[in-house]
Amino acid sequence: MEATLLRDQTLSRAEQALHAASRGGGSWHDVAQTACDFLGADEGWCVVWRRSDRQVLLMEGNGASPDKDRAYAEYFHTRDVLLDMKQPAGHWLVSDEFIPDSQATKLEFFSDWLRPNRVSQVVSLAVWVGQETFAALAFHRSTRMATRMADLREGQHGEFTRLSQAAFGGKFGTAALTQQAIRQALDSPNAVCFFADAHGCLKPVVPDAPAVSFTSALLRTDGKRFWHADPKSQARLKVLLSKATLGAVGSIHLPGDHGEAFRVDARPAPTAAKLGQGGLAFVRIERRTTNALPSEEDLSSVFDLSEHQARVLQALCAGHSVADCALLLQRSEPTIRTHIANMLHKTGCARQGDLIRMAMLVV
Repeated sequence: MEATLLRDQTLSRAEQALHAASRGGGSWHDVAQTACDFLGADEGWCVVWRRSDRQVLLMEGNGASPDKDRAYAEYFHTRDVLLDMKQPAGHWLVSDEFIPDSQATKLEFFSDWLRPNRVSQVVSLAVWVGQETFAALAFHRSTRMATRMADLREGQHGEFTRLSQAAFGGKFGTAALTQQAIRQALDSPNAVCFFADAHGCLKPVVPDAPAVSFTSALLRTDGKRFWHADPKSQARLKVLLSKATLGAVGSIHLPGDHGEAFRVDARPAPTAAKLGQGGLAFVRIERRTTNALPSEEDLSSVFDLSEHQARVLQALCAGHSVADCALLLQRSEPTIRTHIANMLHKTGCARQGDLIRMAMLVV
């Protein structure tokens, strides 16, 4: 009787955590913790995985440490044999029942992850199986329990399965629709919009999200992440993304090819667009090209220049040499060169020509 009451209480707490996560008011960490209590597991994770490029889109749980979470994220999508099985949504897998010990010890996942981390049993629930996206709740036990897959489909475990599927399905649907609506509203012929984390890794939820591509030798992507080839520009981009995932709104200009530049706007993604609680940024990159001469006010505002620096840059954009600028602005040539050096540092440009080309794109 007492054991039944305890099981009812742990199921109730797990149900509350699932409802909170589906509405955006809770975290998958809470789901994992309450589910571990219900299932008698030591650690648990909610994992969302994309089949096309084998990328983990979400990894949240109650792992022993962030390092262990990152390591499991790596092994999960490259070596966890449970992922390669064609299990339907709502299906449970228990590692020792599905894979005999004689076979498990020969697997890379066993030797590289399970044995070093003293995991005796893995219990996995497929909560979402889409065309491109696979989501699971994965639990680790240090002590093996007599758990059968058939038993997990009935009674309270069956109720937990239905609750998990409903919670994740609601959260996934909301995130997908929100991301799609934001992209459609802000896309344009000269701009591309997408969601990314602080490291520039692309995190689309929508299965048919358009591929992110740049026809530039400087701004690049491999389909999984994006970056700028120039180290200084990449450093500025990383700062922008890091601040956006923490709640700040910002924009920078990055040099492109053939007299072009990119305006990069980043802001925190709304809660409804995220699968979990981790930092996510909405990024919009616009290619800009123009021959108009920028005003001093625009140059000062966009690049955070002083009044004198803006005047020098405008004169350079007009085609004047350093000597001409000194004469026109009644300053010495060393002073003009100092202004140029300071502007190069502020904008992250490597050469004066890059600085002029970037400034010419500000209208």
